[in-house]
Amino acid sequence: EYTSFVENEVRPIFRRWQERAIAERLLVPQVVYGYFPARADGNDLIVFHVLDPAELDFSYDDPSAFEDLESGEQMPIVPESLAGQYRTLIREHTAALAAKFSEHRIDYTVLNTAEPLDRALFSYLSSRAKLMHVR
Repeated sequence: EYTSFVENEVRPIFRRWQERAIAERLLVPQVVYGYFPARADGNDLIVFHVLDPAELDFSYDDPSAFEDLESGEQMPIVPESLAGQYRTLIREHTAALAAKFSEHRIDYTVLNTAEPLDRALFSYLSSRAKLMHVR
């Protein structure tokens, strides 16, 4: 009964959402553009992109339903069929952000909430200090 439900109900909904996300380019980074004027004023700009481990690796095991925060629409998902594609999309997304920020000499760092904040900041500041000695 469960397998039938997944195949007949969940997977078709997932495929529709997947097709919609690709067709409408729902995961295209666009927020970057608002940061450029701050960097242009002679200030250093650092962007810390704080992500939960589940946002980075999509470690969900059980079929779930995610809710669209704008429409309230429920999107049932089967994690095992989505995880690989999600990980690819999140890697592409953060790489696109990093490239766009780098073009404008804006520091961009992904912070994982599983890592203590002091360690993440120390790592970032240490790497920045090394770069300052090179310049």
